[in-house]
Amino acid sequence: MMQELSEQTVRRVAMDLLARREHSYSELLYKLRSRFPVKMAETALQRLAEEGLQSDARFAEAYVYSRANRGYGPVRIRTELMQKGVDQSLIAECLSDDDEQWLEEARRQKQKKFSNTQHLSLKDRTKLYRYLAQRGFMSNQISACMN
Repeated sequence: MMQELSEQTVRRVAMDLLARREHSYSELLYKLRSRFPVKMAETALQRLAEEGLQSDARFAEAYVYSRANRGYGPVRIRTELMQKGVDQSLIAECLSDDDEQWLEEARRQKQKKFSNTQHLSLKDRTKLYRYLAQRGFMSNQISACMN
């Protein structure tokens, strides 16, 4: 009886977290294991995944969409997803290498950072390059954007 009640509690806590936003399996496990035994948390998460209530694919898709809309590039998004425990193959599926899309986003970020981008000094070009690199754009995207 006590075991059953605890499994329901773990499930409820996991569902509460998922109701707020999508989470990766690893994120949920990390959050749950501070409050419950690891084995119990893993069992609850496996059930949620089997029922389709927790999905790393759905999480990765939502995360890429969210971060791209906030002006981050593919390198940074890929790194963040790996830190959140998302499988490499899922990241590859969700994170398109459509250079045109990322180039357009890099241009938007460039315009946001420097309103007059016609005649940038060498110092400003260096700042802009560093800024775009920190946001996660690849060097070829940054170079294309600056030319």
